[in-house]
Amino acid sequence: MDRNKYLNLKFRSLIILLLVAMSSFATAQEALRSSVSPEFRNGLQEKILRYIADKMDLSLTIYPITYMERIGLLRAGKIDIMVGLKEHELPRNDFIYLKPSYEQLTNSIFVLRKDQNKFKSLADFKNHTIALTDDNSAVISDLNNQGTKHLSASYLAQKIDLLTRGRVDALIHFTQVTEIKLKELGLDSDIVLANLPPFSVRDHYIRLSLQSPLISKKEKMIQVIKNGVVNGDFKRIRMQHYIETH
Repeated sequence: MDRNKYLNLKFRSLIILLLVAMSSFATAQEALRSSVSPEFRNGLQEKILRYIADKMDLSLTIYPITYMERIGLLRAGKIDIMVGLKEHELPRNDFIYLKPSYEQLTNSIFVLRKDQNKFKSLADFKNHTIALTDDNSAVISDLNNQGTKHLSASYLAQKIDLLTRGRVDALIHFTQVTEIKLKELGLDSDIVLANLPPFSVRDHYIRLSLQSPLISKKEKMIQVIKNGVVNGDFKRIRMQHYIETH
């Protein structure tokens, strides 16, 4: 095995062992323990975790580890919650979804104004090209099966650039974020919502480990989520994060 790879695996193993060793201490300190990907420290998920911890009067302990490592620790109760999950994303009996979802994200199709009434249904995109984030193989397969082409673009700015240059006929992205970005760029008169229903609606949930010492606080956490939704707090966190990072 490559020496660097071996050292990296050894380092990860040490981190996980350290988490296990610290778990009882974290519980004694009434901490909310969670994790985010190392590349997304201080990102949106961490801000949501801070909000929940503050509302529950808990300190917050964040471990920067990979998604798969997170799942293992959540199953074992070594972290308490994960955020940003779609329902049934982790169909196991080791966790419970806390409802309602803390946010609902709508993906919509945007087109040039001159094409606003050109597409009456998704079937009308046959032999046309759509810019989208390549994160859902089932959606891409459905589009390909109906004869719609796609170009992968990870960022909204890329999608807008492809559309304005005529490389694609439409883009798919989160509705509210796209509308704000288009207004910032002065393109809100040139690129508009297609006269179609939302492309998709995605609910994001918080999942609580059944092995977590915070399982006794489940109802309080659910109430925090409900209040955050009703008061629009989660929407404000997302939009503030977008403003800060763009």
